[in-house]
Amino acid sequence: MNHLPRFVRRTSGFTSSMLVCSLCFLGGCGEEEIEVYEAPQPAIASNTAHDPNDGGDHAGHDHADHDHAAHASPTDNSASTVSGKFTVKLPEGWKQTQPGSMILHSYQTVSGAAVNVSAFPGDVGGVAANVARWRRQLGLNPLSPDQLQPALKADKIGPIDASRVDFANDTQRLVVSFGMVDGKTWFIKLTGTSEQVQTALPRFDQFLKTVNWQ
Repeated sequence: MNHLPRFVRRTSGFTSSMLVCSLCFLGGCGEEEIEVYEAPQPAIASNTAHDPNDGGDHAGHDHADHDHAAHASPTDNSASTVSGKFTVKLPEGWKQTQPGSMILHSYQTVSGAAVNVSAFPGDVGGVAANVARWRRQLGLNPLSPDQLQPALKADKIGPIDASRVDFANDTQRLVVSFGMVDGKTWFIKLTGTSEQVQTALPRFDQFLKTVNWQ
């Protein structure tokens, strides 16, 4: 400490140490300066579920290439996915639209009917609960256990075995094909007026055949 300035040597040990540290810091002490900063948080987009019959324009944007491959990560609209990439070939004239809450992919058919794709862990409460919910959406009474089984039709979603239900009221119709993939249930739902759904059904069946998980 003999080479330190006199006012440093006259201070107490603690004070001297503090002054020495301060002088070293001001002089650089041969160490690189460390910068600490906080990265900005990413913005979170707000998704609102679309009612295909609410009179709004949900056409979204059109794809020139109708071979559509979409990867749905676990954070997409809070919906769970299988390990792999959901792929599908869009029928001619179909448009991809902005998916709403809990929806992975949404499309609009040529007739104006909507197609929504979603996936959730497990059986999401079971077939009976799902069927009851879909019927409530149309203002229909729930089915009895004896009525439930006949309402389920065998179907295929790409390579997997699936089931289909088809319900309608006086003006609206709902067709849902659903099946299990890697412990998660995938739902592909066609909704619209009775005329819109009837017109879209042939291409909806075509759409289902092209679904795959790669």
